[in-house]
Amino acid sequence: MEFDAARRLVLRHVRDAFPGFRAAMLSGSVVRNTTTPTSDIDVIVLVEDGVGSRRETVSWDGHTVDLFAYDDDGLHRWLAQDIEQRRPVLTTLILDGVPVTGSASVTDAAKAAAQSIFDEGPRLVKGPELTRMRYVVTDLLLDVEWSMERAETLMIAAELFQRSGDLVLAAARVWSGRGKWLLQELRDYDAVLTADLVAGLDEVAHSDARRLLIESVETALDHVGGRYLVGRADEG
Repeated sequence: MEFDAARRLVLRHVRDAFPGFRAAMLSGSVVRNTTTPTSDIDVIVLVEDGVGSRRETVSWDGHTVDLFAYDDDGLHRWLAQDIEQRRPVLTTLILDGVPVTGSASVTDAAKAAAQSIFDEGPRLVKGPELTRMRYVVTDLLLDVEWSMERAETLMIAAELFQRSGDLVLAAARVWSGRGKWLLQELRDYDAVLTADLVAGLDEVAHSDARRLLIESVETALDHVGGRYLVGRADEG
């Protein structure tokens, strides 16, 4: 769906769905002009204080719509979760958001809050947690090196890519993500390492060869001191 059609869709439905709403924005692929036939429509709705917050998926005129509705308290609580989880999900949705209807001052305040969170960056990943992440990557690397079954190798390789990228970004205290969002954040941080990891994953997928993936993961581990296996201990 193109932006203008999505805008009309929101205008038709948002008032009935959220009586007394303060502002509504479109975000996601429809504002980035990257929609596909299966894309949903991301709508951020800012509601009156005390109404509460919710996230839900609905159908408006046959179109799948992801609704992100927040009162002021809920907005700040959910933005804080981005910091804790180290993934700027709501932050990016709001920063990318294009106002459709409602108060400009409410929209501006939400964008200012999201910008503050984005500028602050993700929480610091401290020693023990970083050590656990390093251990997991090392363990997966050993698994992919010695895996004897094709489907198992493919599954481990995909998980190894995700975990290695997340480790590098955590160590650098920059935003991370999952799936395609990890790829985007990792490319922004280290395009060369990302290209090597992608080439390694592609090689595994097409030929079952693992040298490139192993070498690129070793490079990722070098960001945090190399492989780590013996010495790990969880207490509590």
